[in-house]
Amino acid sequence: MAALMNNHSGGLHGLPRARSPQGDERDARWIWVIAALALLALMAGFFRWASGDLAAARLELGTAQKRLAEAQQEEARTIELAKRAQLALGLMRDAQSNGLGHTAWAERRFNIKQATMSRAAANALMSEMVRSRDRLFGAEEFELSVRQSSEGLFSNVADPESTVQVSVRGSLLFRTTGGGS
Repeated sequence: MAALMNNHSGGLHGLPRARSPQGDERDARWIWVIAALALLALMAGFFRWASGDLAAARLELGTAQKRLAEAQQEEARTIELAKRAQLALGLMRDAQSNGLGHTAWAERRFNIKQATMSRAAANALMSEMVRSRDRLFGAEEFELSVRQSSEGLFSNVADPESTVQVSVRGSLLFRTTGGGS
Protein backbone atom coordinates (compact mmCIF):
# COMPACT_ATOMS: atom_id res chain seq x y z
CA MET A 1 0.00 0.00 0.00
CA ALA A 2 2.85 2.32 0.56
CA ALA A 3 3.80 1.91 -3.07
CA LEU A 4 0.37 2.98 -4.09
CA MET A 5 0.59 6.08 -2.00
CA ASN A 6 4.00 6.98 -3.34
CA ASN A 7 2.79 6.80 -6.93
CA HIS A 8 0.12 9.37 -6.48
CA SER A 9 1.88 11.89 -4.32
CA GLY A 10 0.53 10.91 -1.04
CA GLY A 11 -3.06 10.20 -2.08
CA LEU A 12 -4.96 7.05 -2.61
CA HIS A 13 -5.51 5.68 -6.08
CA GLY A 14 -8.80 6.97 -7.49
CA LEU A 15 -9.48 9.46 -4.69
CA PRO A 16 -8.98 13.16 -5.22
CA ARG A 17 -6.29 14.67 -3.22
CA ALA A 18 -7.07 17.36 -0.77
CA ARG A 19 -6.75 20.94 -2.01
CA SER A 20 -4.91 23.60 -0.26
CA PRO A 21 -6.82 26.68 0.92
CA GLN A 22 -4.69 28.90 -1.34
CA GLY A 23 -5.69 26.95 -4.46
CA ASP A 24 -9.39 27.19 -3.64
CA GLU A 25 -9.05 30.91 -3.10
CA ARG A 26 -7.31 31.32 -6.45
CA ASP A 27 -10.00 29.30 -8.26
CA ALA A 28 -12.78 31.35 -6.60
CA ARG A 29 -11.10 34.57 -7.71
CA TRP A 30 -10.94 33.32 -11.28
CA ILE A 31 -14.61 32.39 -11.18
CA TRP A 32 -15.48 35.88 -9.91
CA VAL A 33 -13.30 37.52 -12.58
CA ILE A 34 -14.87 35.42 -15.34
CA ALA A 35 -18.37 36.10 -13.98
CA ALA A 36 -17.64 39.85 -13.77
CA LEU A 37 -16.28 39.88 -17.33
CA ALA A 38 -19.33 37.99 -18.57
CA LEU A 39 -21.62 40.40 -16.75
CA LEU A 40 -19.65 43.35 -18.13
CA ALA A 41 -19.93 41.97 -21.70
CA LEU A 42 -23.64 41.36 -21.18
CA MET A 43 -24.15 44.93 -19.88
CA ALA A 44 -22.10 46.41 -22.74
CA GLY A 45 -24.30 44.56 -25.23
CA PHE A 46 -27.43 45.78 -23.45
CA PHE A 47 -26.23 49.40 -23.42
CA ARG A 48 -25.28 49.22 -27.09
CA TRP A 49 -28.74 47.88 -27.94
CA ALA A 50 -30.40 50.51 -25.73
CA SER A 51 -28.38 53.35 -27.27
CA GLY A 52 -29.58 52.29 -30.73
CA ASP A 53 -33.16 52.39 -29.51
CA LEU A 54 -32.51 55.76 -27.87
CA ALA A 55 -31.23 57.20 -31.17
CA ALA A 56 -34.26 55.83 -33.00
CA ALA A 57 -36.57 57.27 -30.33
CA ARG A 58 -34.89 60.68 -30.60
CA LEU A 59 -35.29 60.62 -34.39
CA GLU A 60 -38.95 59.67 -34.01
CA LEU A 61 -39.42 62.44 -31.42
CA GLY A 62 -37.89 65.00 -33.81
CA THR A 63 -40.18 63.86 -36.62
CA ALA A 64 -43.20 63.99 -34.32
CA GLN A 65 -42.29 67.49 -33.12
CA LYS A 66 -41.94 68.67 -36.73
CA ARG A 67 -45.35 67.20 -37.61
CA LEU A 68 -46.83 68.82 -34.51
CA ALA A 69 -45.44 72.25 -35.50
CA GLU A 70 -46.83 71.82 -39.02
CA ALA A 71 -50.21 70.78 -37.63
CA GLN A 72 -50.27 73.79 -35.30
CA GLN A 73 -49.51 76.11 -38.24
CA GLU A 74 -52.24 74.46 -40.30
CA GLU A 75 -54.64 74.80 -37.37
CA ALA A 76 -53.84 78.52 -37.06
CA ARG A 77 -54.41 78.99 -40.83
CA THR A 78 -57.67 77.06 -40.64
CA ILE A 79 -58.89 79.14 -37.68
CA GLU A 80 -58.02 82.34 -39.56
CA LEU A 81 -59.87 81.10 -42.67
CA ALA A 82 -62.88 80.17 -40.54
CA LYS A 83 -62.90 83.67 -39.01
CA ARG A 84 -62.72 85.23 -42.47
CA ALA A 85 -65.53 82.98 -43.70
CA GLN A 86 -67.72 83.98 -40.74
CA LEU A 87 -66.96 87.65 -41.41
CA ALA A 88 -67.80 87.21 -45.10
CA LEU A 89 -71.08 85.48 -44.22
CA GLY A 90 -71.96 88.35 -41.90
CA LEU A 91 -71.18 90.89 -44.61
CA MET A 92 -73.28 88.94 -47.12
CA ARG A 93 -76.23 88.85 -44.66
CA ASP A 94 -75.89 92.61 -44.08
CA ALA A 95 -75.68 93.27 -47.83
CA GLN A 96 -78.74 91.11 -48.49
CA SER A 97 -80.74 92.82 -45.75
CA ASN A 98 -79.83 96.25 -47.20
CA GLY A 99 -80.84 95.29 -50.75
CA LEU A 100 -77.28 94.83 -51.98
CA GLY A 101 -77.42 91.07 -52.51
CA HIS A 102 -75.97 89.67 -55.72
CA THR A 103 -79.37 88.50 -56.98
CA ALA A 104 -80.74 92.07 -56.98
CA TRP A 105 -78.05 93.45 -59.34
CA ALA A 106 -76.89 92.97 -62.90
CA GLU A 107 -73.70 94.09 -64.64
CA ARG A 108 -73.10 95.97 -67.85
CA ARG A 109 -69.54 96.15 -69.15
CA PHE A 110 -68.32 99.25 -70.98
CA ASN A 111 -65.39 99.05 -73.37
CA ILE A 112 -65.31 102.12 -75.60
CA LYS A 113 -61.90 102.95 -77.09
CA GLN A 114 -61.24 106.40 -78.51
CA ALA A 115 -64.75 106.82 -79.86
CA THR A 116 -65.69 110.15 -81.38
CA MET A 117 -69.12 111.31 -80.27
CA SER A 118 -71.12 114.48 -79.89
CA ARG A 119 -71.04 116.32 -76.59
CA ALA A 120 -74.72 115.46 -76.05
CA ALA A 121 -74.00 111.71 -76.53
CA ALA A 122 -70.97 111.94 -74.21
CA ASN A 123 -73.15 113.67 -71.57
CA ALA A 124 -75.79 110.93 -71.91
CA LEU A 125 -73.11 108.25 -71.52
CA MET A 126 -71.63 109.89 -68.44
CA SER A 127 -75.08 110.37 -66.88
CA GLU A 128 -75.50 106.56 -67.06
CA MET A 129 -72.31 106.20 -65.06
CA VAL A 130 -73.33 108.55 -62.24
CA ARG A 131 -73.48 106.72 -58.94
CA SER A 132 -76.88 106.50 -57.31
CA ARG A 133 -78.77 104.13 -55.02
CA ASP A 134 -79.60 101.99 -58.05
CA ARG A 135 -76.30 102.24 -59.96
CA LEU A 136 -72.64 101.76 -59.19
CA PHE A 137 -69.94 102.32 -61.81
CA GLY A 138 -66.38 101.06 -61.44
CA ALA A 139 -64.09 102.58 -64.05
CA GLU A 140 -60.93 100.75 -64.98
CA GLU A 141 -60.10 103.38 -67.59
CA PHE A 142 -61.70 106.74 -68.37
CA GLU A 143 -60.51 109.43 -70.77
CA LEU A 144 -62.40 112.37 -72.28
CA SER A 145 -60.68 114.85 -74.61
CA VAL A 146 -61.58 117.53 -77.16
CA ARG A 147 -60.78 117.11 -80.84
CA GLN A 148 -59.98 120.75 -81.61
CA SER A 149 -57.19 122.55 -79.80
CA SER A 150 -59.28 125.76 -79.74
CA GLU A 151 -62.06 124.06 -77.70
CA GLY A 152 -62.15 123.18 -74.03
CA LEU A 153 -64.00 120.49 -72.11
CA PHE A 154 -65.57 122.93 -69.65
CA SER A 155 -66.31 125.87 -71.91
CA ASN A 156 -69.32 126.58 -74.11
CA VAL A 157 -68.63 125.91 -77.75
CA ALA A 158 -70.05 127.86 -80.65
CA ASP A 159 -70.69 124.76 -82.76
CA PRO A 160 -73.36 122.51 -81.20
CA GLU A 161 -72.11 119.62 -83.36
CA SER A 162 -68.56 119.69 -81.94
CA THR A 163 -67.29 116.31 -80.93
CA VAL A 164 -65.18 114.82 -78.15
CA GLN A 165 -63.11 111.69 -77.98
CA VAL A 166 -64.12 109.17 -75.29
CA SER A 167 -62.42 106.05 -73.89
CA VAL A 168 -64.23 104.17 -71.14
CA ARG A 169 -63.66 100.69 -69.75
CA GLY A 170 -65.41 99.41 -66.64
CA SER A 171 -68.49 97.83 -65.13
CA LEU A 172 -71.84 99.38 -64.35
CA LEU A 173 -73.82 97.52 -61.71
CA PHE A 174 -77.53 98.32 -61.72
CA ARG A 175 -80.40 97.17 -59.54
CA THR A 176 -82.77 94.70 -61.17
CA THR A 177 -85.25 94.30 -58.28
CA GLY A 178 -86.66 96.46 -55.50
CA GLY A 179 -84.93 99.52 -54.09
CA GLY A 180 -86.19 102.41 -56.20
CA SER A 181 -84.10 105.55 -56.67
